[in-house]
Amino acid sequence: MKSISRSEGLRFILVGGSSVVIDYFSFLTLLYAVDSSLFFATSISYLLGLAVNFFGHALVTFRVSPKIGTLVRYIITALLNYSLCVLIVFGGMIILQFPELWKLVSFCIIAINGFFICRFWIFRDDNKNIISQK
Repeated sequence: MKSISRSEGLRFILVGGSSVVIDYFSFLTLLYAVDSSLFFATSISYLLGLAVNFFGHALVTFRVSPKIGTLVRYIITALLNYSLCVLIVFGGMIILQFPELWKLVSFCIIAINGFFICRFWIFRDDNKNIISQK
């Protein structure tokens, strides 16, 4: 198993950060500019960030060609993380009516486990699947 490099960690943060920006600002746009429901805004923004996240991590962070097995593992993880996101946003609203805060909290929690799940399960090192690093 290949060790985690500093550049891989940095690429993970940059791709993940891009995904978070897209997710969060689409959440705010849907929630306030479009006046959609909290559930709709949470769900659609999550899906948009998810697409950026999958292709960014596959092609940039871990430099693997996305294959069907990779996508299936990613979808399983995405469903788990989506459930966690909804739980945090809606559960947090019970404590404090501030959806923007709870969305940010969900990013932090999901990011912590996201790197390790991506690195060691979803985009695991498969020599037949690695993109040339030229």
